[in-house]
Amino acid sequence: MANDFFSRRKRLKKSEQDAGLPMTPGAYMLAGKKIRCPHCENDEFIEGSAQLNTTVTSALLGVDYRKVHTLICTECGYLQWSMQPPKRIRDDSLFY
Repeated sequence: MANDFFSRRKRLKKSEQDAGLPMTPGAYMLAGKKIRCPHCENDEFIEGSAQLNTTVTSALLGVDYRKVHTLICTECGYLQWSMQPPKRIRDDSLFY
């Protein structure tokens, strides 16, 4: 069972790298505001993407979006979704 988990994680990492997504945690901004985790207030995330069920999306939003952007909190694992891509920023306070 553990081998299956690591095998899936390896494939996921490869697909993220192929998609050009950063594999290191970072700070992000969306709509002019720095993103913070609503659960633990952390400001470092790992960026990803997810596929939406287009039938449900079309019915609810009236559009056919297929991909959403995700940010996973590095502290607590809270997952945030966004239709707009977040902008990765360099926070100078992180680099003393």
